[in-house]
Amino acid sequence: MTTTTDTGTTGTTGVTGLQVGSVADLTAAVDALGAAVDTILAQGEHTWQRIGTDEREQLYRRIEQARRKLSAVDAAVVTGFQADLVMPCGPRAPRWLVDRFGLTHREARTRVGAAARLSTTDTTNPALVCDAHLPALTAAVHAGVLDAEPVARLDRQISALPSAVQDRVAVAADAPVVELVRTAGPDAVAGLRPFLLGIAGVDEPYTDDDRARLRQVTLGRQGEDGMTPIRGALTPELAAVLQRLMADHATPGSLTGTTGTDDSDDSDESVGDTRSPGQRRHDALLAAVTAGYGRGCELVPGRGTTTIVAAVTLEQLAARSGSVVTDAGVRMTVENLVETCDARDFFLQVMDFHGRSLYLGRSRRVGSVDQYLALVGEEGMGLAPGAAVPPAFCQIHHITSWLAGGGTDLPNLTLVGPVAHAGVDDSRSDPARWQTVPPPVGSPERVLWIPPEGVDPARVPVITVHPDSWTVPGQMLRRGSRMLVGLVGGDSPPVGDRPPRLTG
Repeated sequence: MTTTTDTGTTGTTGVTGLQVGSVADLTAAVDALGAAVDTILAQGEHTWQRIGTDEREQLYRRIEQARRKLSAVDAAVVTGFQADLVMPCGPRAPRWLVDRFGLTHREARTRVGAAARLSTTDTTNPALVCDAHLPALTAAVHAGVLDAEPVARLDRQISALPSAVQDRVAVAADAPVVELVRTAGPDAVAGLRPFLLGIAGVDEPYTDDDRARLRQVTLGRQGEDGMTPIRGALTPELAAVLQRLMADHATPGSLTGTTGTDDSDDSDESVGDTRSPGQRRHDALLAAVTAGYGRGCELVPGRGTTTIVAAVTLEQLAARSGSVVTDAGVRMTVENLVETCDARDFFLQVMDFHGRSLYLGRSRRVGSVDQYLALVGEEGMGLAPGAAVPPAFCQIHHITSWLAGGGTDLPNLTLVGPVAHAGVDDSRSDPARWQTVPPPVGSPERVLWIPPEGVDPARVPVITVHPDSWTVPGQMLRRGSRMLVGLVGGDSPPVGDRPPRLTG
């Protein structure tokens, strides 16, 4: 092993074409970084409190941007150690970082996974096998848009695919993932599996028999405080049932006798319910078990049904193939859905070319349950920018508010998570809040979102796309229609004087 020290100018080597910088400049920059951090710490918390809120936010945003950029430095260092055969490759690599630098195992795994995708130059060591790199994600890290965590998450999901398609999927997913993180946040990368499988053109490798072998629930030993821990692995069927239970009975006010409606724009969380979300989920599970053993007990859900709702295409139903996502956000196979559900639980939904439901009396006001079921098939989830939420946990929002003359008809309704719903400006008068507007005539979209000035000063309407809704029938139909009408890669129908843009 040899070490080359360069104290001269920046350039490239003639042999490999690798970028070569100045070691002296690098050393000075690291010294300056340490000194700058010490200076910031020396100011103390009271100095931060003396700064105005807006300026404090801007300063902290710059610190966060610099912290994210350091993820690219981590990738370069890890790649260098591995290329010099100082650091092992494979499963032992994180352990080496933990021992040398005092990192947590989680942080070490994240840096190793990100380094496999962020290193955009060839290595001088031919024995080091490099994965397909992600130039768009690398550029985003260098710009401080994201850090190593979403890159490492993507690497884990790509590595779980068949090896023959991993490089092709990595290249195809690179740019879309950057846009997804920009709009929906880094946590959205955790739900990319259906999107990646679709790109690869492969079926879900795990079968129902595999999941049946893995199922288990264990009650731990009761502790000194009288509490008993529970852990396990649930099949998609049980997970779907429990998530539906939580959606119906673990909301604020549930099981307290003060549950309010969540199907209208003016819904509020029940006042006086001081339980945490975890406590509400515990109470819902207790109530369900008690109802199953009690005399004449029965839980009455808020939307009038405890049915597991999932929309499938006619091809999937006929072949009993593929997978679907329930309205509570649980993925299960079509075959399993058909075999485990009673016939009365099926809801037949027929859609037109643009992914809109064809139903009797388009202008007629129909029941809220019917509207909810239709929205599950058309939208698949609440798609407010940055807030993808399973339908069972959503509220039904009027695109044009009721007070502004918007009817309670399906074309004017959309699914929105409770937090995002509370932030929507129904009056369309506040430039600092999100607004919803109907799409132009002929557009395949259901709703356009106008961002606040703080997000986009031009307030260009956006179309929300999220990987969790990739296989929703309505979304698939609209995606194909969008390509044909030119919303992606071509001219789009006018929205005022500006075209809408995709946010993910």
